[in-house]
Amino acid sequence: VSADGTVIVGSSNSQAFRWTAAGGMVALNAAAAGTSAHGANGVSADGSVAVGLLSITAGASNHAYRWTAASGAVDLGTLGGTNSSAF
Repeated sequence: VSADGTVIVGSSNSQAFRWTAAGGMVALNAAAAGTSAHGANGVSADGSVAVGLLSITAGASNHAYRWTAASGAVDLGTLGGTNSSAF
């Protein structure tokens, strides 16, 4: 939940979402083909940035992502190995 409570992020049916009173529940889009944002685990104080787990279809791995409205869910890469997550 954002600092002022106006933005909530989470997961529903293995799809990350962002909720606001004005826009309702909106799925967080992935920036690259073959990826999907499975969950949103955190949001910035102003609600403009979300972070969570990105599923990479090719190779069946999971990475952390950073989402903004402008960029979508962007893969943060790995720290080594197949799966890498900050969560």
